Amino acid sequence: MEFINLAHCVYTCDYHIVLVTRYRRKVFNEGIFAHFEKELAGITEHYPLIRIKTVNHDKDHIHMFGIDSANDGRRESSRDNKTKYVS
Repeated sequence: MEFINLAHCVYTCDYHIVLVTRYRRKVFNEGIFAHFEKELAGITEHYPLIRIKTVNHDKDHIHMFGIDSANDGRRESSRDNKTKYVS
C-alpha cells in the first residue's frame, strides 16, 4: 500500500473507475484502447499527483484503478476527461 505524505496529513485513496459505453456497445478494440492509454498518460503528465495503477478493458467497458491526491487537480482532471471523451 502506498501512502501520500503532504504537509499536515498522510493518506491513501484508491479509486476504481469503470467507463461503460452507451447500451454496452462493443466498441473498444486494441487500437482504441492504445489511444486511450496514450491520452491517459498525457493527463497524468499534466497532473503528476494523479497516478493510475492499472488500466484494463473489455469490448464494452474500461476499468481504471488508481491513486488520487487531495490536490485541486481532481476536479480539473475530471472535467478534462468529460470534455475529451464524452461526445
